[in-house]
Amino acid sequence: MANLHGQMFSVSIAPTYVHIFPKTYYGFPEVDPHFGIGISADYQKYIGNRFSMGLGIDYQQSSVEIGSGMPLPGDPSKPGHEETVKLVSTSIKVVYNFNYGLFITANPFVEFQLDQFEELLIENHNGIGISFSCGKRFQVSERVGLFLEPVIWIKNIIELEDNTYPVRLNTIGLKAGVSIQ
Repeated sequence: MANLHGQMFSVSIAPTYVHIFPKTYYGFPEVDPHFGIGISADYQKYIGNRFSMGLGIDYQQSSVEIGSGMPLPGDPSKPGHEETVKLVSTSIKVVYNFNYGLFITANPFVEFQLDQFEELLIENHNGIGISFSCGKRFQVSERVGLFLEPVIWIKNIIELEDNTYPVRLNTIGLKAGVSIQ
């Protein structure tokens, strides 16, 4: 595979689905996740034949429907509503490249929530997480390639703010993108 001085630049888009963890607390409303979208830009530098490292920036937007849930005794029930969570993260990409364009990645990331309002039920997601993926690159020409990459993001493993009842928005998605080498 020919490359531009051992470097690769890529952009991708991913339909995503959010998984809420943990699902419920007593008195906590039921949360029903919806589909979202993710956009990524990455830079990688090859280190030897098999390994590459790089940096990435990601934007993810997800919606969740907050139900009325089970109110605490004496607490009035609230109507359900939808909340949108917008997240920006920067990551360090570690990639192991197999033969035939196959690869696996592990990406520790720092994530910041863009829309932090007091009235949001989903807590602030400023924190450190990790994502894992595997994928396949398809060479279109000597310098241009396409790739598909199923990804799982485990968010807010280490919180940067104190949340009494942390709710993690773990996400799965399928990145599809183009790379220039």
